[in-house]
Amino acid sequence: MIENSKISVIIVTYNRPESVKEAIQSVLDQTFKDFELIIIDNGVKIPAKKIVESFRDSRIKYIQNNKNTDCAGGKNIGMKNMRGEFVAFLDDDDVWLPDKLELQVQAFEKNPEAGFCFTAVTQIFDHGIIDSIIPEGVGDYYERTLSNFSGFLSVTLMIRKEVIDDIGFMDEAFPSHTDIEWIIRIAKKYKGIGVNKPLVKVMSLGSHNQMGSSMDRKITGREMILNKYKEEFEKRPEVLAKHLLMLAKFYRNNGQYKKAKEIFNKVNKLDFKISVFAYYLSMYFGGLGYKFFRILKGKSFPKTKK
Repeated sequence: MIENSKISVIIVTYNRPESVKEAIQSVLDQTFKDFELIIIDNGVKIPAKKIVESFRDSRIKYIQNNKNTDCAGGKNIGMKNMRGEFVAFLDDDDVWLPDKLELQVQAFEKNPEAGFCFTAVTQIFDHGIIDSIIPEGVGDYYERTLSNFSGFLSVTLMIRKEVIDDIGFMDEAFPSHTDIEWIIRIAKKYKGIGVNKPLVKVMSLGSHNQMGSSMDRKITGREMILNKYKEEFEKRPEVLAKHLLMLAKFYRNNGQYKKAKEIFNKVNKLDFKISVFAYYLSMYFGGLGYKFFRILKGKSFPKTKK
């Protein structure tokens, strides 16, 4: 029975000891108790060691990461130190609902052929709270991984260790989109299970600093993933157009209007839509149209980059 097996829970934290305190507590409050909790501390300025030690729980393992890795590197360190048959991830500023692990373990018991499990989330924005909706049950989710880069948040995932042994760890060469690239590799070979119940509270507030949130890193990561799976995306022109549109918006938001215009043009050729054409027109005159739009909305705009 799976209930006698261990789950390795990995939290990577970075200079947010007070936030990680709530995250740790949400793990300790789980109804499923047979787990180890591995804290990877990437924090240099504000280590979380004192906060972690204050819990005095033998299931917690603290690792100070001195290798200057990003969040993906921290998760890889955690996986290399895991002892469980399953791994689950939690960000240091998010929390799990108490039955998160228990419901996922039950899903694996009913579907032993599945390699991973994911859940819906409650996303907390400045403007309100939204519960996501995901497919329910076991299935082939490869197409979803290719078409929806936000369809598998790592804070919802539980993955069999044998899958990791087969597929390998996250690719640290990616400056962003590491979770996305990893789940594409996993879903290409293994079935997944969707639990359509919000079991994670995800903080998406504007004031919240996210690890790896640099726009330059987002641009490079998205370009790398589109290049790595180029043949797969070329078979799906509408999906490719959607991802290129987001890439163009990244460039636009980064003040790189010339590059944004080039990519908007590619999107129009792949899947013409009036809304995309409007974005394209806003890139003329050095992005003045886009700047004017943001001024009307009362928002600041980035400086133009070469």
